[in-house]
Amino acid sequence: MLWVAFGVVMALVVGAAIWGAVAETRSHGSAAAPPAGGGSGQSGVNQGQTTVVTASDKKSQLTVPASWKDVPPSFREELAVIQLGDLRREQYVVVVTLDRDDFEDFDAFSAAMLEGAQHALDDAAVSEPRNLTIGGLQAVQYEISGKAEGIKIVFWYTMVAGKNGFYQVVAWTLPSKRTEAEPTITEVINSFRELGAA
Repeated sequence: MLWVAFGVVMALVVGAAIWGAVAETRSHGSAAAPPAGGGSGQSGVNQGQTTVVTASDKKSQLTVPASWKDVPPSFREELAVIQLGDLRREQYVVVVTLDRDDFEDFDAFSAAMLEGAQHALDDAAVSEPRNLTIGGLQAVQYEISGKAEGIKIVFWYTMVAGKNGFYQVVAWTLPSKRTEAEPTITEVINSFRELGAA
């Protein structure tokens, strides 16, 4: 099971890095271009202009800034049920749902996901765990910084113990964008809600 979990995180983290690199290249290559799908340039969650996005598996949802758009099709990760971001601001989030029955418990799930994330990045630095309650559910969050494909990235890696599944909520930005991105990313992560739970 551990190698499967590692594969999930590898695809997620490395795919995220590639998407971020392309977004960075696009933003430098066409600084005057508007964000994908248009947008007013407002800061989204902080300005109250938000969109509620339901996961493709209908098990969860996030509230994100209205400026955040779906990942371009060529960068979609098959396992992710939500994949959104603001290319111009380098703010991104993905959600992955995994079956509770595949793990002994939430601690085992969290440990497997964290191990995979650490191995997927070069020079990974991992914070101490933050125990949270998100949408009434137990959660644990790590901040992970490192390099993938030569690009430095800061991740907020959150695992949530839902009633209908275990969830990875992974958000990230570039170190140079962290000060601007972190408040919005924190609000997006905290907006996670499980749907249809008994």
